[in-house]
Order: sequence, then C-alpha cells, then structure tokens
Amino acid sequence: MQPQSIPLIIAHRGGANLRPENSMAAFAHALAVGSDGIECDIQCSRDGQLVIHHDLHLNPSQTRLDGHYISPPLPAIAALDYAALCRYDIGRLDPTSNYANKHPDQIAIDDTPIPLFADLCTYLDGKVSPDFKIIVEIKSTLTAATKPPSSIDPSFTKENRRLIAALNTLLATHSAAKNLAKNMIFVSFDWHLLAQIKQHHPDQTYGFITIPFAIADPAAPVPELALHKIFRTQSETGAPYLGDHDWRPQSGANYREKILKSLMQASKAGVQASNTNMPKWFAYWGDINAETLSYAKALNMEVSVWTINNLEMMRRFAAQGVHNFITDEPVLAKNIFTKQL
Repeated sequence: MQPQSIPLIIAHRGGANLRPENSMAAFAHALAVGSDGIECDIQCSRDGQLVIHHDLHLNPSQTRLDGHYISPPLPAIAALDYAALCRYDIGRLDPTSNYANKHPDQIAIDDTPIPLFADLCTYLDGKVSPDFKIIVEIKSTLTAATKPPSSIDPSFTKENRRLIAALNTLLATHSAAKNLAKNMIFVSFDWHLLAQIKQHHPDQTYGFITIPFAIADPAAPVPELALHKIFRTQSETGAPYLGDHDWRPQSGANYREKILKSLMQASKAGVQASNTNMPKWFAYWGDINAETLSYAKALNMEVSVWTINNLEMMRRFAAQGVHNFITDEPVLAKNIFTKQL
C-alpha cells in the first residue's frame, strides 16, 4: 500500500446520509458536490434487468407502495419484474424506523423509483472524467452457501446466472456502459461470483470485500447474531464464497494476514501477467489498524474503507494512508481536505 495525502471520496450509495440511497437523485448530488466516485449495489430482477438496490428484499424502512410503507412478507428483488419494482417509492424514510434515526439529514424526495444500472450509466456518460470511480457492489445470497464448495457452488444459483447474463449483455450492447467500463470496479463479498464474471470480462477491474474480522475470524469471540454465526461457521469450514481462495492453507500469523493473502491470490487469478493493477481490498472500518495496514502494505494493496462518516475517523484513516473513503457524508469528507475542518 502506497500512502497518499488525500484519499479519494466515494459517495456510498450516492451519499445515503444526504439523499435517498441508491437513487438517481443521490448519484446526481454526489457529482454536484465533487465526489471522486460513487458506490452502488446491483442485483437482477426476475426479468433480467440490473437494478440498483442494496438489500436482497425491499426495505420497509424506505419503501412505500401506494403511499404506505410496506410490511412483511417483504418481496425479493429477484422475484419481481422491473415493471413491478417501479411501483415502489424509495424516496422517503419511515420516520419511526431505526434507519431514519441513523440518517436524520437525508432529504426526502417523493416518487423516487428504484433505478436501473443502465440508467445510471446513461446519466454518467459524458459527465465524469476517466479518473472517476464507479464502485459496483454485486450482491448475492452468501448465506445460501452453508456447505463446503464441493457440495454447493454459490456462483451457479439461478439468480447469479441471471445476473452474469444481464451484465454480459449490458457491457456488450449498452453504449454508455461500454464507455464507462474503465471507470467501473466490480466488488463483492462473493469472490467466487467475481471469478465467474472475470472469466467473461478479464480486462475489468475487480475489488474484494472482506466480511468484518470480528465475524469471520475463528479466533474472535463467537458472534451473537444468528446470521453472523452462519458466516463464522462458513469461515471455519472453508467459506464457499471465497471460491478457490480459502484462507486456511495460507501462511501467516493469524486469520487477518491469511485472508489478505487469499485476497491477493483472488485478485491475481485470471488476469494477464502484464496487468499492473494493485490488489483492491474493501475493508470494514473496524478492521483497519496498524497491523492490518502493514499486511496490506507488504502485499502492495490499495485499501478502501467502508463506511466512515465522522471527522475523527476520516482524519485518522487519512493519516494512516488509506486510499479511498467510502462514505455516506461526501460533503463532510471533501471539506476535510478543502477547508481543513
């Protein structure tokens, strides 16, 4: 990892503390305030459309139908055609929700639909520089893979096959997406799925997200949440979402060093020897410290940290040489370096 004085500011879901997350309004605002990039989440609708949405199901804290916030059972994105998804409004948080309490400054914009990734590409085409980063997190159902890779392959679920086909079509036929391909960095917790996409698009740039170490590290205290316990079990027995890059056979002092060596291998797999891109680690902020940064530096990694939203953390990570800030507060982050807050 090479230190830099000014990290790049990536607007997480377009800047979720300021505008409705993963909306066209959020992405437009991120550009207007001078963000160095945006982060969005993509998954596939039932009819093969790449839609921008974080949760695998519609989120009741931000989703209304006919003016009313939805309630369980919550529809899965993959179970609905895009025309059906367009009926939902994601522009105003439920004021009684915990999510609204965490995003008190988000400006409501009624009649905000779930966007298509193609529409985002069309909007950005011609507006951003070659250096602008479009971080595309590819969603998958990690918890569906509860057995070793020999028993179940998470990259060949029906939803993942549909997503890969849709992505192939978009990058081959959509002019704006083709123009922006070099701006895109495809990232995921599901390294196996990234490997399948890389087979089709070896010249794209890829980044690898790690599950927070407090959840995945077998040496850490057992997590309390049932979902986190599933991730811990997967990690202990060979997580399928790591594909061919199991951390356990790696040399190293601990899980942290070993998983970063696995990430290094995943980054280099399937690319030309002439490819000089630094391996890209997308890390939970709680996993960034002197020890883990020393491992990343030894492996010459580019480090992006999510999700940091306050001044103290931003100053600390900038001083430590983190390359990219993924933040819900792009205005605050930019101001640190332009106004020296």
